[in-house]
Amino acid sequence: MHFQRFLPALACLLMLSNWAQGQTGCTDSAACNYQPDAVIDDGNCLFPFPGTACDCELDWFEEAELMGGESTSFLLDGAGVVTAIGINLEWENSDGDASEAGDLVWTLTAPGGECWSAGGTGCGVNVAWPAEWSSTASTGYQVSFELPDGLAGVGNWTIDVTNGNGASAGAVYVFEVNLFGFCPSPADVAGCTDATACNYNVTATVDDGSCSFPDACGVCGGNGSTCAEVPGCTYAAACNYSDVATVDNGSCDFVSCLPLTVLGCMYPDACNYASEATQDDGTCEYASCAPVVTAGCTYANAANFDPSATADDGSCTGFPGASACPSDLNEDGAVSTADLLMFLVDYGTNC
Repeated sequence: MHFQRFLPALACLLMLSNWAQGQTGCTDSAACNYQPDAVIDDGNCLFPFPGTACDCELDWFEEAELMGGESTSFLLDGAGVVTAIGINLEWENSDGDASEAGDLVWTLTAPGGECWSAGGTGCGVNVAWPAEWSSTASTGYQVSFELPDGLAGVGNWTIDVTNGNGASAGAVYVFEVNLFGFCPSPADVAGCTDATACNYNVTATVDDGSCSFPDACGVCGGNGSTCAEVPGCTYAAACNYSDVATVDNGSCDFVSCLPLTVLGCMYPDACNYASEATQDDGTCEYASCAPVVTAGCTYANAANFDPSATADDGSCTGFPGASACPSDLNEDGAVSTADLLMFLVDYGTNC
């Protein structure tokens, strides 16, 4: 009878004990792993490291191609208390075999050696992938995890990635991971590290996959939808190249602007010389423009002088004062020795 009197009180104590145990955690609101629902502090509150804050966040981008059972590691330098992890995975089943996205083992290890793992079993905290990750489909997978107790440290952090399917013929993993509470060291500044990108960050040392490039409209990271396509010839060496064309329409012309060949006579002394000719065609002739030769008497005091004659033909007659005796050279009315001497003196003279 006495035992029955204590049953209600015992039941009440058990309920209170169970409730209290379910509400333990960090109760300090200044801590990075503060749990608003906790009523009993468990002594595991984690506070930001000097020079850091609880609301730090790292967007980490990386990729790996792994055969079955193969692993790779990545290093991060920083400090903080990681309280949540978001993982976006673009996964490709390289050989189309029985490999699944859920075969992935993804582990984050703090500088002190404590680790948190998704898909693994070797850490203090190990979580499973969502059921939909048990798929061979090459596609995108997303998940987020809360770390109520946090994972803290300063220095070198390690991310290990393993293809846990030993029989896999290979898989490609492209990660975009958000580490909430992780503050990169000044040496690790996330951003676009490609100098050819339009959003290149000169201070970035860790590429976060955010690089963008101008589209055909000149918009950084655009998809070409902000301007209309301009058809035309886009080959700079063409005669009709268009610097405003965005789409080549096959109209490029490489002939019309070549130097023009003009055939003709290129010798200036020829009758048919062509000053515009660029290539001699062998047609030069010199006869059609030569002077016309007209034969006749070219002596003006002759009776039959021909003013149109250009060449004397020896036909001149009827010179004024001519002697009746053609051989009377001194015109003394007689042909004598004196005439012979005059002839001899003039003999050989060109007239």
